[in-house]
Amino acid sequence: MKNNSNLTSFRNGEKIRLIESTSEWLDASKKKEPACCLYPINENNYHESIILYNWYAVSDLRGIAPEGWRVPTLDDFRKLKANLFGSNEAFINCNSQIHESKNVNNEIFSFFCGTRDFNGSFLNFGEFGFWWTSDELKENTLYAFGFDVNSENDSLYSFYTDKGDGLSLRFIRHC
Repeated sequence: MKNNSNLTSFRNGEKIRLIESTSEWLDASKKKEPACCLYPINENNYHESIILYNWYAVSDLRGIAPEGWRVPTLDDFRKLKANLFGSNEAFINCNSQIHESKNVNNEIFSFFCGTRDFNGSFLNFGEFGFWWTSDELKENTLYAFGFDVNSENDSLYSFYTDKGDGLSLRFIRHC
């Protein structure tokens, strides 16, 4: 999928809880409830095209991916990294183009759209892009895998993070 998800409903049409306050985000995290939020540009203004999801929304049995699509696995991310950025030079060239683009094209900021931690704080807008995978660190733990791109030091990594964190989401087609 070319862009980050901006869905606010599950595949069956039921709404994903759209969180506005820090206390609501923390509550959803503690209760392990599916939730999403808009990324704030400032105190009274939200970027409507940047939606962050907790892992409970990503993994919900009602399905978040549109029909024919799915949330990528950690293995999908590893294959993508190997195919696109098999060499450090290839990644540096790609990331340099991203750096140049963000000076003239505000759309690139939806790529480096930051995160929301499980306590409700927004972090790293314009610096990092974070995306969920469908994989847990271990079954029934508080952690799941994601991957990130850093806008400053040409890095692309997989990592694990708290399931209550808010990350972006992209989908890949079922094969």
